[in-house]
Amino acid sequence: MLSCERSHGHHYGAAYQTQLFFWGDRGVDFFFVLSGFIIGHVHGSDIGQPERFRDYVLKRIIRIFPILWFVAGSWIALKYFAGAGTTSVSVAATSLFLIPSLEHPVPLVVWTLRHEMLFYLMFGLLIASRTVGTVVGLFWLGGCLLQLVLLAAGRGFGGLAAMILSAFQLQFAMGMLAAWMYRRHAARYPLALLICAMLSVVIVIALTQWLGASRRDTLDYVSAGATIWVLVYGVALAALVYGLAVCSDFVTVPRWATFLGAASYAIYLVHVPAISLAQRAFKVLLPAPPIPFFAAVLFGLIVAGIGAGCALHIAFERPVTRLLRKRLLNGSRGLADLAPARRE
Repeated sequence: MLSCERSHGHHYGAAYQTQLFFWGDRGVDFFFVLSGFIIGHVHGSDIGQPERFRDYVLKRIIRIFPILWFVAGSWIALKYFAGAGTTSVSVAATSLFLIPSLEHPVPLVVWTLRHEMLFYLMFGLLIASRTVGTVVGLFWLGGCLLQLVLLAAGRGFGGLAAMILSAFQLQFAMGMLAAWMYRRHAARYPLALLICAMLSVVIVIALTQWLGASRRDTLDYVSAGATIWVLVYGVALAALVYGLAVCSDFVTVPRWATFLGAASYAIYLVHVPAISLAQRAFKVLLPAPPIPFFAAVLFGLIVAGIGAGCALHIAFERPVTRLLRKRLLNGSRGLADLAPARRE
C-alpha cells in the first residue's frame, strides 16, 4: 500500500506531491482485515492447543522483527548521519519492539504493527487456552465496542487506552470471521459476491471522501473517521477478503503475484524510506517537472518503493527467514504459511 510519511519530526527528505499518496492510508484497513483472515485461517486449528504456542510465537517473531530491525535501525542511523535529527530513545524502543505508544514511530508505517502485535498476543492467548483467550478476547472486543458508543456520546477514553481499544482491533476480528466463513461455508455465487463486495468498498470510500470523514492523523483514534467509519470499512473489507478467498479456489494465481505477496511485508516497511530518498533525487534532477514528466516522476516513486521492497525481500528477508526457521523451527513452513491456503 502506498502512503507517505507525514511530517511529525520523523520525515527525512522533502515531500514531493505527497498528497497524491494519502489515499494509500485506506490500505491500512485492508491490511488489518487480511491479517485477521490469514492468522485465523492458518492457525485456526491451533486454538486450544497449548503445545503449539511456542511455534506460533516463534513464527510471529521471525516474520516480524528481523526485517523490522533492519529497516527501522537503518532509517534511524541514516537520519542521524545525514543530519536530519536524532531519534529519541523512547521512539526508537517503541519502533523496534512495537510497544503500544502514541509516539510516531520510525518509519511511520510501523504504527500499524503495534496493532498487529496486540492482535497476535490476543490470538496467542486463544492457542494457549481456548477458555482464557475467549474470555479475554470478548472483553477486549466488548471494550472496543463500548469505546465506540462512548466516543459517539463524547465521553470516550483518550490516550493509550484509545489506542488499545481502537476500532482497528475490530477489523482483525472481522478478518477472523471471514476466515471462519471461508473454512465452513462455500459461497454459491463467488464471482457475484466478489463484485458486490468491491462495489461496497468503493461506495464506502466515496462516502467518507464526500463527508470528509477521513482520519485526522496517523495516530487518530477518536474522530468519526477513526472509529465508526473504521468499523464500516471493516465490514466491507471483510466481505471483500472473503470474496477474494472463495474466488481463489477457481483462479490460478500467477507467479509474479505470488512473489509480490511474499514480498509485501518488505515492500510495506521500506516503501516510505525508499520513496522519500527518491523524492530527494527527483527534486534535484527535476525541481519543477513539466506535466509530461510528472507522470514519469510518480511512476518512478512507485517503482522505487516496490523495487526496494522486492530487493530487500530477496537479499535479506527470505534468506534470514529460512535460516531462523531452520534453526528454531526445524525447517517448518516458510513464508507460504502466511498466504491463504486452499480448502481441501
